[in-house]
Amino acid sequence: MTMNAISRSQIYVLDQDAALDFYVNKLGMEVNTDQDLGFMRWLTVNLPGDPEREILLEKPGPPALDPATAEQVRELLTKGALGGYLFMTTDELTTPARRTRTWWRRASRSPTSRPSARTGSTSASGTRSATGSVSARCSPGRRGRAMSQAAAFPVVRPTAVGRDRLLLIGGVLAGPIFVGSAIVQAATRDGFDFRRHPVSVLSTGELGWIQIVTFLVTGVLCALAAQALRRRTSGGDGSPWLPRLLALYGLGLVGAAIFSADPADGFPAGTPRGAGEISWHGGLHFLVAAVAFVSLIVATVVAARRAARRGAPGRAAYSLVTGLFFAVAWVTLIVRPAPAVMVAFGLAVTAGWLWVSVTFSRAASGRAD
Repeated sequence: MTMNAISRSQIYVLDQDAALDFYVNKLGMEVNTDQDLGFMRWLTVNLPGDPEREILLEKPGPPALDPATAEQVRELLTKGALGGYLFMTTDELTTPARRTRTWWRRASRSPTSRPSARTGSTSASGTRSATGSVSARCSPGRRGRAMSQAAAFPVVRPTAVGRDRLLLIGGVLAGPIFVGSAIVQAATRDGFDFRRHPVSVLSTGELGWIQIVTFLVTGVLCALAAQALRRRTSGGDGSPWLPRLLALYGLGLVGAAIFSADPADGFPAGTPRGAGEISWHGGLHFLVAAVAFVSLIVATVVAARRAARRGAPGRAAYSLVTGLFFAVAWVTLIVRPAPAVMVAFGLAVTAGWLWVSVTFSRAASGRAD
């Protein structure tokens, strides 16, 4: 059997969406095939007008690699020690040369850039951690001349794009929506007092639907953002447990919407003072709230541990202090409820939501915990 053409080549990438954006929107290639096969996403691109020669942008994993090997490949990709190379030719070098010189000047000013030692070629590697190492070799044509500049780029994870970016932004907004809704309701609903009532009791009474919708909307936004975060960290650039815990936190809020709290301690207006009786849905409300609270606390610990291992003590301290504050305020509220403790717990909930918004914001900008 005689071979007559190479139809496909392969490059490992950590983030297929970011790689697709780089190859299509930056290098000008075209999408050839983008299909979910279940066990993997088959994503190929090609040069314009040359669909017979495809480049497979493959994430390390099944069916080609077992989990342990895939993790090793992802680690090498993150370090910029693995990926692949493409060598291409062009007859039009004037504009690419100008762009390459501009890229090189920008990259050379970055403290994390790595100048390439190769000559006679132009590197178009983009962001190494997302796309792997790709070299676009420009051979001179009749109207061109060879270039010797080498472009290097800082090793950073690209910002989220497309649907995932929108979902992460939704997660960022969930906190302000929840806190803003609680403040407005507390200021306008008769009988509610942050010193005596948790936010959950706002879901009771004639206007209780407002807090129920707030629980539902913010829970869904948080859970969807967690799924986007999972896709961002599935390449080994973050903790796999953090998105799972944040998704569980969001689902706990959804559960709090489904199983509403009971009236208590004079709210809504006309309710007898005191704790009152707990109904079945009120009991389930406390249960799903506990699941949400524990998930959030553990998530801050996971993020703190990850940040410490990556040499980010400020981020680690912020996550750990937030989780500790939330845990202490919650346990104290259970053991010894008092007006000051109730206010402290409200502040802890606000601090927790702020941490969630910061976490999703960092992921949207390319920094995953």
